[in-house]
Amino acid sequence: MEHSELARRIISVFEPGGKLSQSIKGFEPRMQQRDMVESIINAWETNRDLVVEAGTGTGKTFSYLIPNMLLRKKMIVSTGTKNLQDQLIGRDIPLINMLFSELNYRAFALKGRSNYICLDRFYKIKSALSKRYSPFRDIDVRELGETCRKLDDFMKENQNGDLSQFGPAGSQHLNKFRCGSSCGGENCPYAKNCYFRTARELAKESDLIVVNHSLLMYAYAKGSDEPDSEILPSVDVVVFDEAHKVPDYARAAFSSSVSNSSFEENLKEIEFYIGQKAPQVINDQQLTLPLEVTAQEEDKCRKLSAYVKNFRIELNSFARKVFGYLESQYPEFVHESRLQIVVRDLEEDPVIPELFVEFGKKAVQLQTELENLLNQYVDDDMQEQNRRSFNPLHSACEGISTLVENYLAVFKVELDKEDRKNYLTVFEADRVSASEFNFHLVQSKLKFADSYVERVFSKIQRAVYTSATLMVNGNFFDFASKLGIDPEQTSFMAYGSPFNYAGQGCLYLPYQGLPSGNDFDSVRAKKVFEQVKPLLRIIDGGFFILCTNMSVMRAIYSMLEPVVKGKRNIYLQGQHAKIEIMRRMQKDQNAVVVATSSFWEGVDVKGKALSCVVIDRLPFPNLSDPLTRALCNAADEEKPKSSFSRVMLPQMLLSLKQGVGRLIRSCSDYGVIMIADDRMNSSRSYVSTTYSNLPPFRVINTLKEVEEFWNRVKNNFPSENK
Repeated sequence: MEHSELARRIISVFEPGGKLSQSIKGFEPRMQQRDMVESIINAWETNRDLVVEAGTGTGKTFSYLIPNMLLRKKMIVSTGTKNLQDQLIGRDIPLINMLFSELNYRAFALKGRSNYICLDRFYKIKSALSKRYSPFRDIDVRELGETCRKLDDFMKENQNGDLSQFGPAGSQHLNKFRCGSSCGGENCPYAKNCYFRTARELAKESDLIVVNHSLLMYAYAKGSDEPDSEILPSVDVVVFDEAHKVPDYARAAFSSSVSNSSFEENLKEIEFYIGQKAPQVINDQQLTLPLEVTAQEEDKCRKLSAYVKNFRIELNSFARKVFGYLESQYPEFVHESRLQIVVRDLEEDPVIPELFVEFGKKAVQLQTELENLLNQYVDDDMQEQNRRSFNPLHSACEGISTLVENYLAVFKVELDKEDRKNYLTVFEADRVSASEFNFHLVQSKLKFADSYVERVFSKIQRAVYTSATLMVNGNFFDFASKLGIDPEQTSFMAYGSPFNYAGQGCLYLPYQGLPSGNDFDSVRAKKVFEQVKPLLRIIDGGFFILCTNMSVMRAIYSMLEPVVKGKRNIYLQGQHAKIEIMRRMQKDQNAVVVATSSFWEGVDVKGKALSCVVIDRLPFPNLSDPLTRALCNAADEEKPKSSFSRVMLPQMLLSLKQGVGRLIRSCSDYGVIMIADDRMNSSRSYVSTTYSNLPPFRVINTLKEVEEFWNRVKNNFPSENK
């Protein structure tokens, strides 16, 4: 295809002797990167969207940033991880602006409102503390004051109010200061200085906005009359990096959810209002300074406090009744601290449907009661300032009303046997203590492509989806069909990795001792442990041991800890923040990290610090998960016995590719992958498919071969990584 002069100039930037080779020390031109750049340009010239799988090491961010920036396109880049957002804002975009000084592209990372300090809440809390009382139930004045003082200092140094920059120190009670659903918007007395509103304006003025998938879906999937529906400005192109995550975020955007915690958020807003007006009502605290509270206002606060108490009793009672009944009638729930049921599975039960109907009626009653209570104290002629101070109550009322509507809508779908085929409704209950229970009701769409196209994709002028893991079995069908991507309007491209996988790594599959797919967790953990021990003796670099569930993870860690003590540091997922574990691993160079799903992707540890990745089993989705089971059932209804090939296998392959992809992150990385699952040595039909979806590592089967490989490559790491 003949390109314009500008397009040819952009492509030449990536070629040998081009701008990047001349300007960046150590830059190596890659055919795959140059080809991806050309596919971006072709998409613009042919007025098409683009789906592109680009292997690890391609240089995806420069591939989509530089052509779009040089073409002067206003864009949103949506990512799946904070690490990538930090890389884009902190490194890649500033470097491109430096290389192409004529650009001066303004970039901004926009986050959801809960990431910012709410000035209204801050000053109300500060005012209460100055009068030596806490506006919150069961929160000590001194503890709250400590957080408030640290935030005050933080705001003097930080102009954007972004709480992610606040750091862990003094973070106790930080959530009390966050922007939330009770935002007063333009009616807030601090609207002109609001951190979140300022961030939105900066985003609108920027040429490039970086967001996460969750925020983008939240904003685009909303109706035009809903709050935050216009949080993102119109742009020329939306780039979805780490696009393999997009279907999951899209499904979440079209799900309905009701829980104790969602109701509790609104109840706490009511208590916050009470705590400002009459703190003695909620805290029973002796006030050292008198407050001017009228008898009518105190009466109102006491009625509101009683309402909150009654609502909490009803929420707990609902979960306790369902939990108690199921425990008494169904043996599988006896002695469980958590139960999970698919609502329609129990529609013939003589009691469960009635319990759900009963709570629905009670929720409507409680919603009406709050509206009536507020109407007693509000008239249409209330002055504007009073409206502002009253806002948390109105927000709480609207929030509770929305939740009740969601609850009723869930069961409206459940009653329509034809309509509900495309929905899954799951009820979860947790036993917090002997007398306290929580519940969570979620309704998810099984197929959401139509909703995505109508409510998200329709708002995007041009879309680019990219990731290292989009294809299954050499095609994009699984990814494209989930999102309703039109093949007639979309180009699909795939570019392999520039790495020499056969020379840089090997896939170790011992003939004996591997766990089987059906092993109990304790047996699996023991077998993995026995396989890892000799590898620790041979390979003196860092290890990832990636597990498919928490039980196996904890068991492996407990067995390994005494073995490596004094020789290596060992970290368990959850002991520290993920970024801190990665930092320590890079520093230690020989640490062992035992982790589950959050370390399978979005983790980048370079050089000898990560020299071996052990995967405890092929990561097939768990059929005990209601969503997986529902997707399988729906697939089998459409085409009998197709669920394995259409649901189970694609999900497993994508997860496995992500896990394996942790090892080789640069041309100077070397190491060993072990998939501790004896099915990899079997003749099952999907095994050859699994191999074909993995990088072309050399397969070895003995410890002697591992040792020979490691001795050959261990001195190849750059000096700073040794």
